[in-house]
Amino acid sequence: MARRNKEPLHTVEGLRQLPIEDASARIEAYVYGNILTLTALVALYPGDAEGNKGLIVIAATGVTTYIAHMFAEFTGHRVRGRQHVTAEDFRRDLRNGRPIASSATVPVVLLAASSIGWISGFWALIFAEAFVIFRLGALGFALGHIERGASSFKNVLAGIVLALVATAVSVVKAFLTH
Repeated sequence: MARRNKEPLHTVEGLRQLPIEDASARIEAYVYGNILTLTALVALYPGDAEGNKGLIVIAATGVTTYIAHMFAEFTGHRVRGRQHVTAEDFRRDLRNGRPIASSATVPVVLLAASSIGWISGFWALIFAEAFVIFRLGALGFALGHIERGASSFKNVLAGIVLALVATAVSVVKAFLTH
């Protein structure tokens, strides 16, 4: 599908120009990448952030989730009847999975800053968690813009509810696994 203009694909306008399958795949990757990053963040303690443990945990969460996503996508191609993944399939799947990696990027930078003493572990975790929750809350805006070109109150509210549910799921997961 030819793109209508040169708007970068990492913008909401760029997402709207994607084929619906690719836009959907990116939104899915965005949601579960953020949820898994938030879950890993909630499980950390400020002391983990001040050392290297938090940095390693969040970087590993982003990388391993991305790898697992790629494996699942390639397996899905086989289920859909393709024995071999084409180079174009491979490139598209790599692009569509990028929101997973991006969900961990700012938290990794904040935890790196904490590990070298630029910010306390407590505040690094608070800012990292708030960033991921904000990303989830902003999803309603992006979805509304993709669907109709403008966000509705319903879509913005849906994003806020998603952020609250993701926060609750992450806290419950951290509680059950600690």
